Amino acid sequence: SICEGSSITLQTNASYASIFKWTPKTGLNNPDIKSPDANPLTSTLYTVTADNGICSAKDSVLISTLSLPVVVANNDTTVCGNSSAQLYAAGAVSYSWNPVKGLSGPKIFNPVATPGSTIKYYVTGIGNNLCTNIDSITVTVQAAPAFSISPKNIALCKGDSVKLTASGGDTYLWLPSETVTDSLAPVTKVFPLVSTTYRVIITNTACKFTDSLKSNVTVLDVPSLTITKSNDINCLNVEAQLVAS
Repeated sequence: SICEGSSITLQTNASYASIFKWTPKTGLNNPDIKSPDANPLTSTLYTVTADNGICSAKDSVLISTLSLPVVVANNDTTVCGNSSAQLYAAGAVSYSWNPVKGLSGPKIFNPVATPGSTIKYYVTGIGNNLCTNIDSITVTVQAAPAFSISPKNIALCKGDSVKLTASGGDTYLWLPSETVTDSLAPVTKVFPLVSTTYRVIITNTACKFTDSLKSNVTVLDVPSLTITKSNDINCLNVEAQLVAS
């Protein structure tokens, strides 16, 4: 018996023979040699005829193919920094993981991986018939998020707007949203009528991390400008005083 995908050498012990013919030819690397390699897809009875040009003799051997275990590992995953990921495999009776870096146990079906850097793990599963199969899982390690907002404090005149920028995540929510041009964008404009503390909720979904940052926008009143004159100019009053306040 051999496992699916494996090969075996068919060894012929024959005296006074120089010609060999194997049937069927399927799965053989050379059906006209004494000891060919066989890689059958299904169980096959191979027969060899040994001949010396005058006499011949036959013998047969049955090669049984054994099914491979259907080894399935969980999907690729992403973790942050030194966070851990749960690995697991199914479909076999025993397992071996490689490489062993960061694994809580390389010989169990469900080790915990803390690799510290992106790595691809391979798991070999052994079935009841001792045949093996392999699957893999990639654990991508992403740097821990660094959230930021800019500017943190700014003043503007009533009626003006200012651009606020947030970074470090993949989803954003600006509050209060009534005076924000786009409350879901990382970069947006705000146009407050009064001094307002804006808050942005940032989420990094891969790292499953959320935080809230603030920006204080102070609204300054526009000055009320007045210009007056002391008098008009005529033949008697040749100059006038202008006053701004």
